Amino acid sequence: LEVRHRRYEQDCRVVRQSAQRSRGMESRRGGLVILGAVYGDLSKVGRQDLLERMETRTRAVLEDPERGMVVELLPCPAGQLWIDVTDAVQFLVENGRLAIEGGVNKSGMVGFYDVALGKKKSLSIRYLFRDQLHDCMVMGDEALSAPMAHHRKRSG
Repeated sequence: LEVRHRRYEQDCRVVRQSAQRSRGMESRRGGLVILGAVYGDLSKVGRQDLLERMETRTRAVLEDPERGMVVELLPCPAGQLWIDVTDAVQFLVENGRLAIEGGVNKSGMVGFYDVALGKKKSLSIRYLFRDQLHDCMVMGDEALSAPMAHHRKRSG
Protein backbone atom coordinates (compact mmCIF):
# COMPACT_ATOMS: atom_id res chain seq x y z
CA LEU A 1 0.00 0.00 0.00
CA GLU A 2 2.85 2.38 0.80
CA VAL A 3 4.42 1.79 -2.64
CA ARG A 4 1.09 2.58 -4.31
CA HIS A 5 0.73 5.73 -2.21
CA ARG A 6 4.22 6.90 -3.27
CA ARG A 7 3.28 6.29 -6.93
CA TYR A 8 0.08 8.29 -6.36
CA GLU A 9 2.08 11.21 -4.93
CA GLN A 10 4.48 11.03 -7.88
CA ASP A 11 1.54 10.94 -10.35
CA CYS A 12 0.04 13.99 -8.61
CA ARG A 13 3.24 15.94 -9.21
CA VAL A 14 3.28 14.84 -12.88
CA VAL A 15 -0.35 15.82 -13.65
CA ARG A 16 -0.37 19.02 -11.57
CA GLN A 17 0.98 21.38 -14.24
CA SER A 18 -1.31 20.05 -16.98
CA ALA A 19 -4.28 20.18 -14.59
CA GLN A 20 -3.42 23.80 -13.73
CA ARG A 21 -3.36 24.76 -17.43
CA SER A 22 -6.62 22.92 -18.09
CA ARG A 23 -8.28 24.49 -15.02
CA GLY A 24 -7.27 27.99 -16.12
CA MET A 25 -8.31 27.54 -19.74
CA GLU A 26 -11.63 25.89 -18.88
CA SER A 27 -12.37 28.55 -16.26
CA ARG A 28 -11.75 31.42 -18.70
CA ARG A 29 -14.14 29.97 -21.27
CA GLY A 30 -16.87 28.79 -18.91
CA GLY A 31 -15.94 25.18 -19.61
CA LEU A 32 -15.54 22.12 -17.41
CA VAL A 33 -13.74 22.93 -14.15
CA ILE A 34 -13.33 20.15 -11.61
CA LEU A 35 -13.94 21.69 -8.17
CA GLY A 36 -13.38 18.46 -6.29
CA ALA A 37 -13.02 14.75 -6.96
CA VAL A 38 -12.64 11.96 -4.45
CA TYR A 39 -12.06 8.24 -5.03
CA GLY A 40 -12.21 5.25 -2.72
CA ASP A 41 -14.57 3.70 -0.17
CA LEU A 42 -17.01 6.56 0.34
CA SER A 43 -19.56 4.50 2.30
CA LYS A 44 -18.65 6.07 5.64
CA VAL A 45 -17.75 9.54 4.39
CA GLY A 46 -19.88 12.69 4.53
CA ARG A 47 -19.55 12.99 0.76
CA GLN A 48 -21.41 16.30 0.42
CA ASP A 49 -19.37 17.92 3.21
CA LEU A 50 -16.15 16.67 1.66
CA LEU A 51 -17.12 17.99 -1.80
CA GLU A 52 -18.10 21.34 -0.28
CA ARG A 53 -14.66 21.64 1.36
CA MET A 54 -13.01 20.81 -1.97
CA GLU A 55 -15.26 23.27 -3.80
CA THR A 56 -14.38 26.08 -1.35
CA ARG A 57 -10.67 25.33 -1.77
CA THR A 58 -10.84 25.34 -5.58
CA ARG A 59 -13.07 28.41 -5.88
CA ALA A 60 -10.50 30.35 -3.80
CA VAL A 61 -7.87 29.37 -6.36
CA LEU A 62 -10.09 30.38 -9.29
CA GLU A 63 -10.77 33.78 -7.71
CA ASP A 64 -7.06 34.52 -7.18
CA PRO A 65 -5.10 34.00 -10.42
CA GLU A 66 -1.89 34.91 -8.58
CA ARG A 67 -2.08 31.46 -6.99
CA GLY A 68 -1.40 29.92 -10.39
CA MET A 69 -4.43 27.59 -10.37
CA VAL A 70 -2.65 25.34 -7.84
CA VAL A 71 -5.09 23.24 -5.81
CA GLU A 72 -3.65 21.73 -2.63
CA LEU A 73 -4.70 18.12 -2.03
CA LEU A 74 -6.97 17.46 0.93
CA PRO A 75 -5.49 14.81 3.22
CA CYS A 76 -7.61 11.81 4.14
CA PRO A 77 -8.33 11.60 7.89
CA ALA A 78 -7.18 8.48 9.72
CA GLY A 79 -9.62 5.62 9.40
CA GLN A 80 -11.11 6.81 6.09
CA LEU A 81 -10.21 5.21 2.77
CA TRP A 82 -10.29 7.85 0.03
CA ILE A 83 -7.91 10.02 -1.97
CA ASP A 84 -8.25 13.48 -3.50
CA VAL A 85 -8.15 13.04 -7.29
CA THR A 86 -9.16 16.59 -8.28
CA ASP A 87 -6.05 17.25 -10.40
CA ALA A 88 -6.09 13.73 -11.87
CA VAL A 89 -9.67 14.23 -13.10
CA GLN A 90 -9.00 17.79 -14.38
CA PHE A 91 -6.04 16.29 -16.26
CA LEU A 92 -8.50 14.06 -18.15
CA VAL A 93 -10.63 17.00 -19.36
CA GLU A 94 -10.20 17.61 -23.10
CA ASN A 95 -11.99 20.37 -24.98
CA GLY A 96 -14.54 20.84 -22.21
CA ARG A 97 -15.37 17.12 -21.94
CA LEU A 98 -14.55 14.36 -19.50
CA ALA A 99 -14.94 10.75 -20.61
CA ILE A 100 -13.95 7.67 -18.64
CA GLU A 101 -14.92 4.46 -20.40
CA GLY A 102 -16.85 1.71 -18.65
CA GLY A 103 -14.85 -1.33 -17.60
CA VAL A 104 -11.80 0.79 -16.74
CA ASN A 105 -10.26 0.05 -13.36
CA LYS A 106 -9.94 3.59 -12.01
CA SER A 107 -7.34 2.44 -9.47
CA GLY A 108 -4.91 2.02 -12.38
CA MET A 109 -5.46 5.49 -13.86
CA VAL A 110 -2.80 8.20 -13.47
CA GLY A 111 -3.25 9.95 -10.12
CA PHE A 112 -5.42 7.17 -8.64
CA TYR A 113 -4.65 4.06 -6.60
CA ASP A 114 -6.57 1.41 -4.69
CA VAL A 115 -6.66 2.97 -1.26
CA ALA A 116 -9.41 0.59 -0.11
CA LEU A 117 -8.26 -2.93 -0.96
CA GLY A 118 -11.14 -5.38 -1.13
CA LYS A 119 -13.82 -2.70 -0.67
CA LYS A 120 -16.31 -1.24 -3.13
CA LYS A 121 -15.00 2.03 -4.48
CA SER A 122 -16.63 5.00 -6.13
CA LEU A 123 -15.60 8.24 -7.79
CA SER A 124 -17.48 11.36 -6.76
CA ILE A 125 -17.01 14.65 -8.60
CA ARG A 126 -18.24 18.23 -8.17
CA TYR A 127 -17.68 20.46 -11.18
CA LEU A 128 -18.62 23.72 -12.83
CA PHE A 129 -19.84 23.94 -16.39
CA ARG A 130 -21.12 27.23 -17.79
CA ASP A 131 -20.94 28.57 -14.23
CA GLN A 132 -23.50 25.94 -13.11
CA LEU A 133 -22.69 23.56 -10.26
CA HIS A 134 -22.83 19.82 -11.03
CA ASP A 135 -22.37 16.65 -8.92
CA CYS A 136 -21.99 13.05 -10.01
CA MET A 137 -20.87 9.74 -8.63
CA VAL A 138 -20.07 6.45 -10.33
CA MET A 139 -19.36 3.09 -8.78
CA GLY A 140 -16.42 0.80 -9.50
CA ASP A 141 -15.71 0.54 -13.19
CA GLU A 142 -18.84 2.38 -14.44
CA ALA A 143 -18.44 4.84 -17.30
CA LEU A 144 -18.51 8.57 -16.64
CA SER A 145 -19.16 11.41 -19.06
CA ALA A 146 -19.32 15.09 -18.18
CA PRO A 147 -20.79 17.57 -18.51
CA MET A 148 -24.27 16.07 -18.36
CA ALA A 149 -27.51 17.98 -17.76
CA HIS A 150 -28.71 15.45 -15.16
CA HIS A 151 -25.60 16.15 -13.04
CA ARG A 152 -26.66 19.81 -12.56
CA LYS A 153 -27.53 20.68 -8.98
CA ARG A 154 -30.88 22.35 -8.62
CA SER A 155 -30.89 25.42 -6.42
CA GLY A 156 -33.36 25.66 -3.58
